[in-house]
Amino acid sequence: MPSKAAKKIMWAALVAILAAAVIFVTLPLLASTQIVRYRIAQEMEALTGYRVTLGDAPEIRIWPSFHGVLKNVTLSEWGSDNQPVVEADQVDIDLSAVAALMGRAEFASARFIRPVIRVAPHGLLYLPASPGGGRIVDAIQTASEAVSANPSKPDTSALPSHSLGTIEISDGRVVVANKGAERTVVDKLAGKIDWPALNSAASVSLTGKWRGQDFKLDFSLGQPLVLFGGGTSDLSVDLGSTPLAVSFEGTANLSQNTYFDGQIKLAAQSVRQVLEWSGSGMASGAPAGPLTVTSHLSGNSRRLKLDKAEIALDKNPGMGVIEISMLGATPSISGTLAFDQFDIGSFLTAFTPLVAALKPGPDEGKMANKLNVDLRLSANKALAGPIPLANIAATAQVKGGLSVFDISDATAFGGSVQAGLHLDRQADGNHVELRMHAADIDLSALTEALGVKGLLAKTPATIAFSLKGIGETWKHIFSDGHGTFSAKLGAGSIKGFDLSDFIKRTKAGGFFSLRDVANGSLKLAKAEIKATIVNGLAKIDKATASGPPGSLSLVGVVPYLGGGLALSGTLTPADSKPTTNFFIGGLWSAPFVAPAIPALLPP
Repeated sequence: MPSKAAKKIMWAALVAILAAAVIFVTLPLLASTQIVRYRIAQEMEALTGYRVTLGDAPEIRIWPSFHGVLKNVTLSEWGSDNQPVVEADQVDIDLSAVAALMGRAEFASARFIRPVIRVAPHGLLYLPASPGGGRIVDAIQTASEAVSANPSKPDTSALPSHSLGTIEISDGRVVVANKGAERTVVDKLAGKIDWPALNSAASVSLTGKWRGQDFKLDFSLGQPLVLFGGGTSDLSVDLGSTPLAVSFEGTANLSQNTYFDGQIKLAAQSVRQVLEWSGSGMASGAPAGPLTVTSHLSGNSRRLKLDKAEIALDKNPGMGVIEISMLGATPSISGTLAFDQFDIGSFLTAFTPLVAALKPGPDEGKMANKLNVDLRLSANKALAGPIPLANIAATAQVKGGLSVFDISDATAFGGSVQAGLHLDRQADGNHVELRMHAADIDLSALTEALGVKGLLAKTPATIAFSLKGIGETWKHIFSDGHGTFSAKLGAGSIKGFDLSDFIKRTKAGGFFSLRDVANGSLKLAKAEIKATIVNGLAKIDKATASGPPGSLSLVGVVPYLGGGLALSGTLTPADSKPTTNFFIGGLWSAPFVAPAIPALLPP
């Protein structure tokens, strides 16, 4: 027979089982009568500070865990007829069973299913309407008082430790409410907010779709209440998407004296794609190439500094210091960048929307009005199209519709080079100015780099060029612009020209190709060219060359857009024998020579 002790144990176990069964059976009834009716909505209101309404009677479930299912839930401002700040088709709340039996509602976690979160513009940010009260707001106020008492090291011991737990979001949307209208800015929103207690660290992990692109956002706060109360907290942010990836690790302060301090990394597959995604209205004039930035970031919402920045724009790597200012009506970027090597063409595209074509796209004409740029640049090596440059000092500036790129100093082909590009967008069109000055360069190296065939002058040269025009495309500028061209050549030789054969054929009369006298070389003592550029024509005002064989002079016009020639020339031998007059016409690629005929000579 079982002992009396064993019987007592059996009876105790039976009582415990019966008690558990009673609790299991009666818990939903107790919860529905004491918690659901009086406490769940009140607890949500006390925590958030918003007015909470439940569209349907809550459903209490005890399996697989004790939780409540709330339908058609809204969180609204008190005393306001505005649309709810948050509304959800369903909210699942994990509850404490023990607290429920005692008539209390304690939340361990909450899951919002298909919520709609309404935000409105507040300065630079979009935020939900302020609740005006609640435990979270009260806790932030307590933190604010601690920060005011000791901004550098606030006393956090008095911060409340109310449990918040985990909040999950599934299939949500964020809409912007402005002047009675609403538009969805984020959809397919899902993720989790993990904030175990108000005085503890918090982390957020979200995914969604913004302007057609999927994104993933993770961030964590070391002291959320201190940060929201105007103090400083550790901050970690990681944004991932197809157009853009950004990470920040450091500290932040969101008070009136907002500032950030930490390490930032940014990678964009295409600057243009990022600007299109952002809706900034500057995408048309932006470069299509990638951008990467790794830097120490410091500053506030009005001025940021990128120090010791490693920047690669369209695969042009550089280092330097960049400052971004929001103080004026137009944001500005200024600083210095040093490159080992970079491509001037692709770099220009980032600041002047005219490199490929001057004709603006839908937003391109406004780009220079939306951003001011003032950069000092240097590079060991660079490419300007096919022309290699070295030891470059340059500036890039954009302000009020004016875009400027100036190379104040550079070396190329053994000489020095200065160049400039100015674009001023005015009401009557694009005012463009080009200028270039190259001194003591190797002319044969220049023509080889440009791929020029035919006559090759192996001689030092000084060249100057300027052009001004108004138009919507490069073709308009070159066809309607005006300017000057000049060149001075020193002693050397011209390869690809047989002077004796040229004189012989000219005296014989008839037409012949300049290629027919290309087997030879001509010694040159000096040469000079001066031309005036007007409406697509280069008028040769002066073109002279001299050497041991004699002297040569040319006048005429060169319609450079069509690649044509119309020149008359005179060759005077050194021994003062009779001069030879001739005419050169045709195309640059296939010029022909004929005896001089007055009717054919240009006026």
